Amino acid sequence: MTQERRPRSPRNRRKRATPQQAPFLGLPYHRSQYLLMALGILFIGVGFVLLYLGDAVISTLALVLGYVVFIPVALWPWTSRRKHEGVPS
Repeated sequence: MTQERRPRSPRNRRKRATPQQAPFLGLPYHRSQYLLMALGILFIGVGFVLLYLGDAVISTLALVLGYVVFIPVALWPWTSRRKHEGVPS
């Protein structure tokens, strides 16, 4: 006598443990955040060079983009603590 296996209903199914994502090279931020931070530093550097050369408008825009847009976005915590700590949501 063969027993047929009934498919498990979704409510009885156990959730698989997802592997915890390790930060990029053991550092506290992810790769995309470091790229945004580097882009912000690049904009800041270009802004100061343009300011030294006398271009007030484009240098101001580059400095504002670097300091106010790229660096804060790079430092913003993109993932929730629940994901990193492995706490089920």
